[in-house]
Order: sequence, then structure tokens, then C-alpha cells
Amino acid sequence: MGKGMFISGLTRRVCAALVFVAVAAGGGSVLAAAPPEPDGVFEVELTVDTSRLMPEAQARVQQQLEDKIIAGLRLEGIRVVSQHGDGILEARIDMTNVDLREYTIGLDLVLDGEREALIHELKCRPCSEAGVVQQTVALLPAAARRLEAVRVVPEPVVEAKEPERAGSEENELGPLGITGAATVGGGVLTIVAGGVLMGTTPLGDPTNVDYVDVRGPGTALLAVGTAATLLGATALVLDLVVLARRRGERDKRVDVTPSFSATGAGLRLSGRF
Repeated sequence: MGKGMFISGLTRRVCAALVFVAVAAGGGSVLAAAPPEPDGVFEVELTVDTSRLMPEAQARVQQQLEDKIIAGLRLEGIRVVSQHGDGILEARIDMTNVDLREYTIGLDLVLDGEREALIHELKCRPCSEAGVVQQTVALLPAAARRLEAVRVVPEPVVEAKEPERAGSEENELGPLGITGAATVGGGVLTIVAGGVLMGTTPLGDPTNVDYVDVRGPGTALLAVGTAATLLGATALVLDLVVLARRRGERDKRVDVTPSFSATGAGLRLSGRF
């Protein structure tokens, strides 16, 4: 008897395991068979009007239409939302002849506040409640095609960028600044030349008529070069700091040239500010 009870318990456990496997496999097949919801190209609000049907049929037909239309639009790539949709799809069902079982179907699309009749008073005769629902769902591809036709794909916004400038206009050199920079360069060269002459040892007899002492002109060149460098630097700073903001208001002509003579050397500055 103990052996029989053991076999019976084992059999129950095996059967339970087989049932669990079968249920899991069946559930898995059902889940696998369910099609994934596609990404909605559009989002629309849905309104269903069955107010002109018989009172006892209004709620029933409205619920069937809403369920079928939502499923049908999903297959067309359109998602139904409760608010803030891209448009409004309005479905109307009217029974125009009770004796003939004649229904009238209407589909309107509202986009940007403008109403467009996709289906206007389509007759379904004779029709049952299920038949008029199926006929309405069969018209959904027309609504989907219309939505696809009016869809406007926004172009990417490209911000216009101003071309980069090499430098600010206020930092560009004007005539005075250019002259000052050139004067600084000439002054430095003059200083170098004066230093070379000052370092040159005179040769020959000082009492000789042909004797030339170049250290004197070297000192003069050194002084002139120093003055030119300082003046050019001053002109450069003046141009960059003061005149840069008023560039273009007046025509400025500046001329700075070194001046040499037998009795000395100097710097000539002429301009209009």
C-alpha cells in the first residue's frame, strides 16, 4: 500500500508539472502572437457620436466603435490620446431608417481648427450593429492617408551665425597705430646703429683733416632712436586706446619721420586728429 501511495503521489506531481508546462507554453505562445504596438506617426483625439441611435443601442454601439477604431488606427500607425493630439477624428453613426435597418456613417477630421469631411453620410443598408461598426472601421485607412498627406515635417532650425572676425574693430590698428608701430621699429634700428657707432674706436690722428670721430653721430642716433621708439609707442597706445572707438568718424592722416641735420637729429610728426 505504501508503494501504491508513493506511485499515486508521484503521478499527481508529474501531472501537475505537465499542466504547469502546458499553461506556461500556451501563455508564451499567446504573448508571442500579440503584435507589438507600432510607434504612432500621429496622435489624434477620438470622439464617437451615437446620440441619434435608439437609446438602448447608443452606449453599446459607442463602446464597440471606440474599441474597434482605436485598434484599427493603431494598425495604421496612429495613436489615440485623450488630449493634446495632432488632430481630432470624429465618427458619427445615425439610423436614418429603422424599418430598413439603414445606418449613415460620417467621419470628420479636425486639423488646426478646420473641419474636413472624410466620409459624408455613407449609407449602410441593411446593416446590423456589428455590420455598421465593421463598415466604419473599414473606412479608417482613408483617414490615415489623409493624415499622411497633410503631415508637415518641420525642418531643422539652423541658427544663422555671423562670420567670425579676425579681431575686434576696436583692436584694429589705424593710421596712427601703423605709423607708431613703424616708428618703433625704425627707432629700434636707429638705437642699434647708434650703439654700434658709439662703440667704434676712432682711428688715425685727431689733428688730421680727414679724421672723423663717429662716436658723436652715434650718440645722436642713439638719442634719436630712443625718442622715436618712445614716440612710436605713445602713438601706438593712443591709437589702440583712444582712437579705436572713433575709427572711421574722421579721416586721420599721420606722418612720423626722423629728421637728421649736420647740427643734430629729431623726429617730425604731422597729422590730423
